[in-house]
Amino acid sequence: MGPSRRRAKTTRCRSGRGTRRRAGPWPGSAINRRRRLQVAADLSHKLYDILAAGWRQRYVVIVPMLLMPMLGGVVGYKTPPKFQSHTSLLIVETALQNPIMKDLGVPVSLSDRKAGLAELLKSRQVIGTVVDKLGLVKPGPDYERKRESKIGELNRGLGVSFIGKDMLRINFDARAATNMKAILQGISDQFVEQIMAPERSALKSSVDFLEAQIKRQRDVLEVLERKMAQFRDANSDGLPEFFSQNMARLAQLRLDISKKELELAGAQETMASIGRQLARNNPVVGQLEKQIIELRGELALLSARYTAKHSKVQGVTRQLERLEAERLRLMAENDQTADIERMLNTPVGTSGVDDARSVNNLLVSQLDRYSTAKTQVETLERELDRLRSDLKAGELKSRDTGTVAQKMKEMERDIKVQRDVYEDLQARRERANVTSQLGQFEQSERIKVVDAPFTPQASANLPTIVFVLGGVFAGLALGVSLATVLELLDSTIRSRRALEALTGDGVPMLARIPPLKPPAAVETPAPPVLKPVPVLKRRASA
Repeated sequence: MGPSRRRAKTTRCRSGRGTRRRAGPWPGSAINRRRRLQVAADLSHKLYDILAAGWRQRYVVIVPMLLMPMLGGVVGYKTPPKFQSHTSLLIVETALQNPIMKDLGVPVSLSDRKAGLAELLKSRQVIGTVVDKLGLVKPGPDYERKRESKIGELNRGLGVSFIGKDMLRINFDARAATNMKAILQGISDQFVEQIMAPERSALKSSVDFLEAQIKRQRDVLEVLERKMAQFRDANSDGLPEFFSQNMARLAQLRLDISKKELELAGAQETMASIGRQLARNNPVVGQLEKQIIELRGELALLSARYTAKHSKVQGVTRQLERLEAERLRLMAENDQTADIERMLNTPVGTSGVDDARSVNNLLVSQLDRYSTAKTQVETLERELDRLRSDLKAGELKSRDTGTVAQKMKEMERDIKVQRDVYEDLQARRERANVTSQLGQFEQSERIKVVDAPFTPQASANLPTIVFVLGGVFAGLALGVSLATVLELLDSTIRSRRALEALTGDGVPMLARIPPLKPPAAVETPAPPVLKPVPVLKRRASA
């Protein structure tokens, strides 16, 4: 264990009651004391070197300290005056803070538009409008050049800073205080107008777009509704809501057809019976029957007088048979309509003798009955044809009920979609109109001027004494910097310690030669004096 870690030994008393410390030497105390003395000596030497260097470079430090204050005073005196003005604006979004109107408000989003608003403040549109409105540039041949120069000057003097989320400050610097208030007020108004412009333009464009879409959607909806109305008119019998009614109507038509068929069969039978009666009352048949009766009477007389083989009896018999056959043929002939029609078309009041005999009162009444029965038959046939055509059309339409229902559902679905879009567009348009009116209503409340523009009464430049004091400190810093650089670049050995540091290995210095004068100034140079060093004595004694 080394000396630095050695501890005082302790011995225990014979009585065992305790211990006591035995005093002994402390080898590390002398070494620490020597080190502290060495550190203090090094610090004093370094301080001495710094003061010596400062003394050697005193002129380098003092000259800038004398020149820089004068230069600072000149700069402060020659600096052109600068006037500053500002205005603060508070943008309050009252609609968004109101829970009732929150969904109708449009946020300004000031914090998200900082870079854009800063660039907008310095835009040619805002500054140019103010320059033209206030007439800051007089008309002349070089109007455009002066206008551009004025815009650039105002652009360099403008700045904006944001305070929190809802507040901003517009700063304006100028060389003269003239018109500063009016210029800043105009720029502030134009800036606020541009801030609120996106909201108004967005609402206006939204309203215009919605108006155009509503008109287009209304036209589409009207076309679809017109097509549906035409389809319903064309398929009124096949509409799903009329299906039960159509089925009941078809059943009624079938019942009516059955009734009419029965009535028609009865009417046809009545007409046929009257026709047969008219056929029997046909004048030709009546004439034949009359002849047959006469021949039968004549045959009876001849049979009483002659035998059956007599020529007269046979002649009358043959003639009777021929007439009966003719009568049977006429009675059995199916096509009696022509004779009946001929009889109907024959006038009753003719002057012919034959017709007067053929037409009697019974025949006239039978003809009237036949005509009535025929008219009834024709009427029933027309009604039956109409009912059958209606039934056929109804059955065809009832078969298309499913197709009509599917087509109706498709058209109703399209109309519903278009109507929903139309109603949604109308609701959006009304909401956009309300939002626009809300923005106009709150326009005066949304922008509040916290600090109005003003005309500065004094220049914002620093006093000349500040420039002088700044020159003093700047000269001091410059002189110290130059002195430090010169000392660092100087390689002259000025002390024994520097020489020993250069030689290394602790080689001691033996002697020091004083500065020698030039030979012209010294007649008999003195020999150098060597001063012994204690190290040499130690080495000699050794």
